[in-house]
Amino acid sequence: MAGLRWRFALLGVPEVMTDQERLPAMSPTQTALLAALALQAGRSVGVDELIDGLYGDSPTRSAGSMITTYVLRLRKVLGPELIVRVGGGYALNVPRTAVDALEFERLAGAPLLGDAAVDAVRLQAALGLWHGTTALVGAIGPLCERRREVLAQHRERARLQWFECQLVLGRHAEILADLAAACELTPFAERLQALRMTALFRCGRQAEALEVFHRVRGLLAQELGIDPSADLAAVQQAILRGCDPQPRSAPVGIEVFGGAETGTPPPGQLPCPPSQLPSPRQLPSPPADLVGREEEIARLASAVRAGGHAVGLVTGMGGVGKSTVVVSAAHAIAADFPDGQLWACLRGSTEAPVGAGEVLAGFLTALGAPAERVPGGVAERAALYRSALAGRSVLVVLDDVGDATEFSRLLPGTAGCAVLISARTRPAIGVSAAVRLEGLRPAESARLVCAILGAERAGAEPAAVAALTAACGELPLAVRALATRLARRPAWTVASLAARLSDEAFLLGELEAGGAGLAEAFDRVFGRLTGSQAQALHALAVTRSRDWSLSAAAAALDLPEAQAERILEALVDAALLTSPGPCHYSCHHLVIAYARAWARTDRQT
Repeated sequence: MAGLRWRFALLGVPEVMTDQERLPAMSPTQTALLAALALQAGRSVGVDELIDGLYGDSPTRSAGSMITTYVLRLRKVLGPELIVRVGGGYALNVPRTAVDALEFERLAGAPLLGDAAVDAVRLQAALGLWHGTTALVGAIGPLCERRREVLAQHRERARLQWFECQLVLGRHAEILADLAAACELTPFAERLQALRMTALFRCGRQAEALEVFHRVRGLLAQELGIDPSADLAAVQQAILRGCDPQPRSAPVGIEVFGGAETGTPPPGQLPCPPSQLPSPRQLPSPPADLVGREEEIARLASAVRAGGHAVGLVTGMGGVGKSTVVVSAAHAIAADFPDGQLWACLRGSTEAPVGAGEVLAGFLTALGAPAERVPGGVAERAALYRSALAGRSVLVVLDDVGDATEFSRLLPGTAGCAVLISARTRPAIGVSAAVRLEGLRPAESARLVCAILGAERAGAEPAAVAALTAACGELPLAVRALATRLARRPAWTVASLAARLSDEAFLLGELEAGGAGLAEAFDRVFGRLTGSQAQALHALAVTRSRDWSLSAAAAALDLPEAQAERILEALVDAALLTSPGPCHYSCHHLVIAYARAWARTDRQT
């Protein structure tokens, strides 16, 4: 499992994830042991400390051997390079940033800078790491119990500070609902109740603010036998006098929403609260003649509708219809994302991919940020983008993704949003649903021809239509190109074209004449191959086969199997081969045809 990025989520039900998968849940004791190591990530934790953390003052005689057993089980799951023996203890060999609880404590524990806007962003980032209301759910033992309580206290403090920052920024109306929910959960938190009263007062709801005070006073008297604190009473008295209980001191240049002070937000800040931002509708029109792909679209839609940080992924070779499926799935679920849909083509398969910074600038502008106020740095743009999506339900569609490092900056940070991605090969990220597209079924290809040529013309020559789509390998882009070619030549019969498609050069020429653009696309892919990879693809192409075992491919390449396998797997990663099973490789016949043509023109150099 070397090379994977790990994430240990403890702020809720404990979860272990890589950038490719989510690991199955573990037993409560094994989870507790992993939590003990994760909370000290990168540092050695002694066996005695682990025993104390799991068993407290009453360890069993076999506690030491049980720790060893649990460690061995963890090493089987995570890999020996992640759980390492250090001195008399064990260490989880990951950076501290891989553990959400440690990252939360770093962000939440940082001192306030006195700039409410900056402090609010940091506190929001800290609170956004939680995926539940309670940390370490189900993990047993004294250590987890102690840390659960401490993390809860730190969360309450961070949430209180975040509310205070929002009030300083004049966002009282935007936080009222969140304040009410927080007060319901912690009714005895007088400082929180005071902030709620202040927000209500600033919204012109003085009577409701006073009602909050009376409810809290009655609750304190009934449950605890005490009066409200002097601070809470002072808030009540200020409201009775018609005075703001907490006069704000907004930083210069920050717009105070709902208040008297106004200004122009500097770069890195939104022009209004996220809830007031525009709702962009950027999806391209769905194809009018889409055929097939119902199962794939339904699977993507179901996974994305499931909620959480949903990511749907479509992969496949060029021309197989990835963009069509992603856009169609996006339209199918658009109504589930009322705050908008963002779309961008990253051109990852081309020689001029679009950078994350450019896409972020476009997204921010679509979300209402004035162009002159978009930050210059990519990291700053990404932070503002995540802030703009916080608390909203937005669908983000990223088409033709290439570099995973680039597009990872475009992933929202809030659970209310979802992402649909198309890419030639699978990027190294965790996904909710992954669909790999192959060619259409023959009947579906025939329906596509009918949609372009018309049912009467195509229906008159079903055998010729079948021969034409078979010559295209049922690849949607190729089928569309030849059907379009026929539509432009109404005097041609389908049979007259299909009869000549066995000539490879003629087939490729007709595809280009029909506007497929496959030659240019394959040229770009072939041009990125190393010399050994290009030679291997050509050697396979001239075998006139489409399927090879590893031994057969190695013989064709005249290489040892181990060396051949590395090259073949690189071609799979380039979406030029597929691997239906271990030591088994196959290739679409149009890839073979273009590879032979490409080799003939000596483009390997």
